[in-house]
Amino acid sequence: MFNTDGRMDADGARNVLDVLASFSTNVQPRKDSIDLSKTYTTQFVDAVPNQP
Repeated sequence: MFNTDGRMDADGARNVLDVLASFSTNVQPRKDSIDLSKTYTTQFVDAVPNQP
């Protein structure tokens, strides 16, 4: 779900949702209505200065 730089992209978030929906009876019926862009952020990773 995370890239080598610590960021999660939209495909990673979608994969996590798919896995969770496969066994969670709470998530499964709501899966298609969840706005994944509101469930995670990369702002903290983006704030770290690049390391050589």
